[in-house]
Amino acid sequence: MGDRRNFQAVVGALVLLAVVAVGVLSSMHDPANNGYRVHATFDEVSGLSVGSPVWLGGLPVGEVVAMELGDSLRARVTLRIEGDVALPTDTAAAIKTQGILGDKHVALQPGAAFDSIEPGGTIAYTQDALIVEELLQLVVSRARARKGAGAGEDDNGQPKD
Repeated sequence: MGDRRNFQAVVGALVLLAVVAVGVLSSMHDPANNGYRVHATFDEVSGLSVGSPVWLGGLPVGEVVAMELGDSLRARVTLRIEGDVALPTDTAAAIKTQGILGDKHVALQPGAAFDSIEPGGTIAYTQDALIVEELLQLVVSRARARKGAGAGEDDNGQPKD
């Protein structure tokens, strides 16, 4: 019986310790850092997804929390921004790629306005995702056009005799 009572006492102490630890960790959480949401509308969001990071000045300041087709048949992206980051009303948002073929993220460029975007507000200035395949196709087609136009020229661009 004594062993069972000791076992129950140890389990009870561990449960109490776990509850205290959760309470301490919860009190350390800064509720101001839960952030706020803002929206941005783009024509093209290829490669961007829920959970993609939001960067400002090269530092992470939030994440994409929702993407949907808006009323104007454009992509409406909802961003969660850290609570201690105030975005000027003339902030711009662009979808960028990490490196040449890396993951997509939203890069914010703050403006100079004194007023801040309110929670639930909209970032008015946006730049769509650059699609690498389209860029490569443009480069190839221009190279082909140049090669075809230059059929009567030598390697130095001089007319052939």
